[in-house]
Amino acid sequence: MESPAVFNASHYPDGVNANFVNSTEEQLKEKYGNGSGLFEDPEQRDIAKCKDAILKALRQHCHLSPGCCLVDVGAGTGLFLKDFSAIIGNQGSIYACELSDGFLGLLERLCDEEGLTNVITVKTSDTSLQLPESAKRAADLVFICDVYHHFEYPRTFIRHIADDVIKPDTGLLVVIDFHRIPEKIWSRPPEWVLDHVRAGQDTFKQEIEESGFEYLSDVEVEGMRENYMMTFRPRKEPTAGD
Repeated sequence: MESPAVFNASHYPDGVNANFVNSTEEQLKEKYGNGSGLFEDPEQRDIAKCKDAILKALRQHCHLSPGCCLVDVGAGTGLFLKDFSAIIGNQGSIYACELSDGFLGLLERLCDEEGLTNVITVKTSDTSLQLPESAKRAADLVFICDVYHHFEYPRTFIRHIADDVIKPDTGLLVVIDFHRIPEKIWSRPPEWVLDHVRAGQDTFKQEIEESGFEYLSDVEVEGMRENYMMTFRPRKEPTAGD
């Protein structure tokens, strides 16, 4: 069993995900959603500011297209869900995955209100996505946006995605996360990122490569400063005789 990742205890006194797991649906909506919360306000979040540019990059480089199967890991308030649903259409499927019951409730409410019939919400654990058996090794695209730094068991979780979730030959893993570089941070006090994010891009890349994936490239996203986007594909295991 993998040991838990080490986080800044003074920054996360109750645990890295306690704020999400212990808050109610309404508390999470007020703080992070409503278009003006921390997850959705373009004036407070690089990802929200660059959402359209991220979607463009996903369409151009990362298999986001009509009919695909997409897994949104840690979908939060559902910032991307309406766009994903419209792009993928009724011939495809989206699994919106969350550890937090409060966020899961917000996602279910969003799907009901917006008629997102191609979205399936899923309650995850801290080591696996808990997708239905019908979704095993079916994902064309696994999307992890500003979530990897909250994984308590990163190698275990990524190995699970490699073995059980993503299409082995053609699937892509996309990871967007913070540069652990204060000079790049504009939405918070610059030194905040050193406490909030446990490691830099090179460490995260190495963890993913050690857990069943092959690094492909960084994808440039227009206007995105605080965050990077990396792409990976499942590592092909050598067969007998290779």
